[in-house]
Amino acid sequence: MQFEENGTPFTFQVTEILHTLSLDGVDFALILTEVPGSRGKPFRVLFEDQTRATGTSSSSVV
Repeated sequence: MQFEENGTPFTFQVTEILHTLSLDGVDFALILTEVPGSRGKPFRVLFEDQTRATGTSSSSVV
């Protein structure tokens, strides 16, 4: 998942999914963790770097 702030992309991965029964109207919450070394890099660059380094299987993609 990538967000942009002041023109700088920040890339996060979902590290946990929580079922939030106690929050009215909210079924799930996502816990995001910033991908180290990803700040300022477009997702396409990160994806291409990752696939070059580890291959193209779905388990190795950021």
